[in-house]
Amino acid sequence: MLDRLRRFEAGSLFIAKMISDLEGLLEALEITPDPWRDEFREQWGELEIPYAVSLDRLEPIPDATDPQIRTAVERMLDLVQGRLLELG
Repeated sequence: MLDRLRRFEAGSLFIAKMISDLEGLLEALEITPDPWRDEFREQWGELEIPYAVSLDRLEPIPDATDPQIRTAVERMLDLVQGRLLELG
């Protein structure tokens, strides 16, 4: 998850690939508290919704410079890094 988020921030991963990969990685997690999973999924939606809307409206695809996207990515990074610290 960290890899995908950081690659997206760096501009080396397209948002559609990141969204798909993060969803798959979230589903693959075995031991994760429900509140953490719920918060991660909420932030994932903050990425997926603007992406879907932009496709539907034929508007530019959001990237890491979009404020809403940047905020969601930062929150997801915090969640993942916090969880990794908890697991030690």
